[in-house]
Amino acid sequence: MNPSASSPADQLRDIAKPVHYIGAFDLTWFCAALAVFLVGAGLIWWFYFRKKPRRPPVLPLLPRQLAARRLQELLSRMHEMDARAFGNEACDILRQYVGAQYGLHPERQTSPEFLESIGHSRAFSPHEHSLLRDFLDGCDLLKFARHDAAPEAKERLVQEASEFIAGGELPRAVPPPLPAGAR
Repeated sequence: MNPSASSPADQLRDIAKPVHYIGAFDLTWFCAALAVFLVGAGLIWWFYFRKKPRRPPVLPLLPRQLAARRLQELLSRMHEMDARAFGNEACDILRQYVGAQYGLHPERQTSPEFLESIGHSRAFSPHEHSLLRDFLDGCDLLKFARHDAAPEAKERLVQEASEFIAGGELPRAVPPPLPAGAR
């Protein structure tokens, strides 16, 4: 046989192993995926680490402001409350105010005990002491004597408490004029 006259099947070579290379198409997909990853990471970083606008801090209410607000709320609900519940809540508001403002513990004392304990205190003026006594007596009538209060009496109690909380100061009298020779 003639070596040049071999059959076509003998002239075929075996299949070559695949060659792996990064083509233009694979590089495009890689760059697109990298861009999506970087944009996503950037957005997450921006939302997480951006400076949030600073809100001014919310200051807690002072005892005087809190008590005044609670008295106004009580006044708006006075028609739907019975006298005993009204007296309890009004008394609690004022006692909590005194406790927070002056560091006393009137919640643990009866009204006479509390009035006796502050009797000689310089923290309260005689007018404030009188307002407090009138207020506590009125509340005790509602709470314990089951006294039925008209809306005017409830308003008077809230007015006394508000005046005490506001400072209870009477308007100062105008001093008398100086004698003519003193000027």
